[in-house]
Amino acid sequence: MVTDSGEISTLAVLPSVEVVLTARLAVRFGLPACAVGDTFRMEPVPTGVAGGHGGPVYVSASPAGTGEESMVWRIDVETREVTRLPVRRPVR
Repeated sequence: MVTDSGEISTLAVLPSVEVVLTARLAVRFGLPACAVGDTFRMEPVPTGVAGGHGGPVYVSASPAGTGEESMVWRIDVETREVTRLPVRRPVR
């Protein structure tokens, strides 16, 4: 956040997310086949930020390096609470 006087502070930190290692990810990361099915935690990589003056901030993110499904987070600027929002898939 940036105050009116120009002071900068961290609004929030997105929590790590649990990822199940797929065969595709194992190949991408150079891991052995026996690692498939294991779970690990990854830090979300912000890809976009939107918000208005005084309202919540919305952050789109993807799990680092996985190419898996994107996420959307809502950050309450007053409480700094971070909430992961459900992402709706388009109907085909």
